[in-house]
Amino acid sequence: EDLRLSKLCAIKELINTAINSEERKAGFIRFEREAKILSELDHPNLPRVIDYFTLGDRHYLAMDYIDGYDLGSLVKEEKSNLTEEDIVKWSLQVCDVLHYLHTRNPPVIYRDLKPSNIMIRQSDDRVMLIDFGIARTLAPVEEESLTKTAIGTIGYMAPEQYKGKSEERSDIYSLGATMHHLLTGKTPLPFSLETLKHVRHDISPRLNAVVMKSLRLKPSERFQSVMDMKKALTGNIEIEMPVTK
Repeated sequence: EDLRLSKLCAIKELINTAINSEERKAGFIRFEREAKILSELDHPNLPRVIDYFTLGDRHYLAMDYIDGYDLGSLVKEEKSNLTEEDIVKWSLQVCDVLHYLHTRNPPVIYRDLKPSNIMIRQSDDRVMLIDFGIARTLAPVEEESLTKTAIGTIGYMAPEQYKGKSEERSDIYSLGATMHHLLTGKTPLPFSLETLKHVRHDISPRLNAVVMKSLRLKPSERFQSVMDMKKALTGNIEIEMPVTK
């Protein structure tokens, strides 16, 4: 509870596991910089970061509390019974918020998109992207060595993310894997997702093509921006159909 504002909030704790003092200091500087950037984000599909602070080697983000349910829990209950219409509706909102993040200066890469990090707010059914524990800004060249670590969730991570080289198109891969999971009810395996139509015959050729294109192993073969993916989802641009790999 925020005693000053008399409202509930969510607290995210980030633990600095660096062994030596130099790494701990670098981790603190990175946390402070990134927390400041996150606190300046303002989008209707993002909970606000209200405050950030450090106690010892533990860092904290205070964020808006979201009253609702996450899609990870929903897909466990529904298995493969979620409708194409609902999944497209949610995915379009995710595209909007990813576009907002990717067009910040510097760009913010979310890096951990998956059903359990997408909440549907009870009051208005709005998608809320939660858990910014590993979101980060694209680092300048002199700090590249700090970013070369595979961070994310196996199955939803793009190949380049395993090498610690996340970029905007990495989030596009994760959105494709998330949509695949919601549509099939099957937790994605790394780089071996079946063509949607093989699992659910009722899926439209367009949605099959959009999801499978976003899951291409080479970033250059995916959508080059989330806005391109959104346009394909809404039928505003044509893509090759069907995409089978």
